[in-house]
Amino acid sequence: RAGNEKEEGETADTVGCCSLRVEHINLHPELDGQEYVVEFDFLGKDSIRFYNKVPVEKRVFKNLQLFMENKQPEDDLFDRLNTSILNKHLQDLMEGLTAKVFRTYNAS
Repeated sequence: RAGNEKEEGETADTVGCCSLRVEHINLHPELDGQEYVVEFDFLGKDSIRFYNKVPVEKRVFKNLQLFMENKQPEDDLFDRLNTSILNKHLQDLMEGLTAKVFRTYNAS
């Protein structure tokens, strides 16, 4: 989910893509024989832990390094992004596309 919409009464420290903090990812230039691995570890919707290691393109890895630069662990990773901005960008890519539609399409 995009991450800054919470259900009524939800108080857990859950996150989504727009509310990821620096503390939720670790960058590994090399891990288990793979280059440019991003390790995610956070609580998602319904306080379900999401943990995954994902190899990414070098450009994505370098951009994540830049996003993390000079930030504290509790700082937002994407501090210039919110759900409205994300959905506007997705709409520019394809009419009708939203973070929710994208998530539903990918069954996550």
